[in-house]
Formats: sequence, structure tokens, C-alpha cells
Amino acid sequence: MDPDFLSLGDLTIRWYGLCMASTVFISWWWSNKWIENNKKSGLDKKEFEDGLFWAVVWGIFGARLVYVLTNLPQYQNLTEAMQIWKGGLSFHGAIAFGIFYWSLWAKKRNIKLCRILDLLAYPSAIGIIFGRIGNLMNGDDAAGRLTDLPIGYTWPEKAYGFSSFCPNIQETIATCSTELVRGPVHLSQVYGMLVGLILFLILWIGTRIPRHEGWLTGQWLIWYSLLRSVLEEPFRNNPIYWKVFENQEIGFSIFTLTQIASFLIIAIGLLVLKMTEKNETSPWTGFNYFKIKE
Repeated sequence: MDPDFLSLGDLTIRWYGLCMASTVFISWWWSNKWIENNKKSGLDKKEFEDGLFWAVVWGIFGARLVYVLTNLPQYQNLTEAMQIWKGGLSFHGAIAFGIFYWSLWAKKRNIKLCRILDLLAYPSAIGIIFGRIGNLMNGDDAAGRLTDLPIGYTWPEKAYGFSSFCPNIQETIATCSTELVRGPVHLSQVYGMLVGLILFLILWIGTRIPRHEGWLTGQWLIWYSLLRSVLEEPFRNNPIYWKVFENQEIGFSIFTLTQIASFLIIAIGLLVLKMTEKNETSPWTGFNYFKIKE
């Protein structure tokens, strides 16, 4: 793994930045395609493009803010906290601030928020995959726990590596040594890619028949939180906020802050499904939008 995708003199393109840019492009291409192929959606492509740009800005701000607030011991001053190129973005923060922006955008245009969120459910699942690819190439975020299992992986020297492990909430990064740990660890970044792939397939298969508006949003919240809590988070080197079980040999533990938050997010997803079940049929379900135009 090498954090740098391409270097030309003083210009360096990093894998993580490339993956984030790819996610934005996919979101733009996907939404444009679907809006174009369904004139009944009530969405204007140009307006949506402008909205997507600002949603990305809000998402990046929220992602960095939430990451900094949950990892304050890492930062000595405001300048360090603002250096997003040094890593550390919270996906939950990006989603929360992105939804907040879209709620304002939709209200101003008298459009149901769930129509926007349903449209973005698919590309955001793909974005999870791309984000974890960027993490994998960096080797410095979403790091896995040490493990004695044969699947343990030792990072090469050219990867960034990451600070030595602080498995418990009492041990903050500020009190840990700065020695780099290269493995063997769980490749939790790959587990995260699997989360995005399964989530996408669930949404894609589930919407081959007509569904009500809000179905995609509710299912996304439920399945993303569940899949991440089961397939990825137990093997990531995140502090244990509520120690229910831990096996240091395997490199498995519960519950991290993300897993605890997932209980709430799953409940919100169920509430969304209940509150929207009487909505009209979603314009993004029941058709193959790459073949059928209305």
C-alpha cells in the first residue's frame, strides 16, 4: 500500500483524495442519470447539481468536526484540527451534516426530504467502498486490531502505519506511545468495503419492486448500522466505551462508540420506515432506470 497515487514534481495526488473525488463524481453521475430518466421526480438536474456541491462541503465540515470532537486528545490547537489532509473524517458526521443541508434545500423547494435521500442511498453505499479503499491505501485510518489469526496482515514500510493501540476508553491516544504498529492486524478496511457492497446489493435487490418513499432511506440507516457493527467495528482499533466482551488474541471487542450509536441509528431507521409507510411510491424503485425513460 502506498498513500500516493501519483506524484508529478511538487504535485501529489493521494489515494484517499482520489477515492473521495470518485465518490462525489459517482453521486453526481448516478443522480443525474436517474433524474433524467424520471421526469416525474420533480427534481431539476441543474438545481440538484448545485445542491450536491454544497452538500459535499457541509459533509466534509461535519465529518471533520465530529472526528475532532471524538478524538480531542490528538489535537493541540485549532490549526491541527483544521488540517483534514492529515486524516480523520467521521462518516456519521458527514451523513448528519449532509442530511441537515438537504433538509434545508428540500424545504425551500417544497420537495420531500426522503425523495432526495432515497436517490442518494445507492451512491452513498458505493462511497463507503471507495472510502475504505482510500483507508486501505493509506494504512492510517480505520485500522484493525492486533490479531493472532492467520488472516492478520502486517503493513509495509511505505504505508503510514498508525499509533500504538489504545483499546480502552481510559487510554487515550495522548497517553499512548507514538511507536508505529504494523501488524499483524485485521484488515478492517476490507471488512468496511464488504459492508458497502452488501448494503448496495440489499438496496438494489429490494427496490426491484415498487417501494414507498422513505423505504430506501430507512433501509440504508438500518442495514449500514447493523452491517458495520457486526462485520467491521468489532475488529477496528477503536476505544471500548462499554466493555461487554473482548478477546485480544482474536482481535475482537464490543461495544465501541460507533456500535453504541448504531442502536440509536437503527431505531431511527425503523421510525423512518413506520412514518413513511403511507407515502406514495418512490420514483426510484420498481424500474431499471438505465433502460427505461418516462
